[in-house]
This record gives sequence, structure tokens and C-alpha cells, in this order.
Amino acid sequence: MPLDKAIASGKERRKRYRGSKRHDRSRRNHGGCSWCEGNRTLQTQRARDAANEQLQEGSADE
Repeated sequence: MPLDKAIASGKERRKRYRGSKRHDRSRRNHGGCSWCEGNRTLQTQRARDAANEQLQEGSADE
């Protein structure tokens, strides 16, 4: 069912984003704020750092 029909028939259940008084829209989930993005991608960054460190150790042994 297209979104327009769902809204017209009253079957749309999603809540509207009301916003926070302290943060702007970029601070939401998957937002572009550098602080939030850093928190979200910390695990990936640690894995990259570990892989780079292993590559450096491997090239130092040769």
C-alpha cells in the first residue's frame, strides 16, 4: 500500500519526529554530526587500526 493511501485510510502508524530542544536534526540516528558519527563507527575504526598495525608489523619482519 503506497504511503499516500496508508495516510488517507488511517493505517500509517509512524510517529512524527518532534525534535529535541537541545540538539538539531544532525544529531539523530545515522546523523552527520562528527561526534555522533565517531561514536557510531568506533568499532570499525578500531578494527582498521588493528589491521594497519598488523600490516606494519608484517612489513617490519621482512
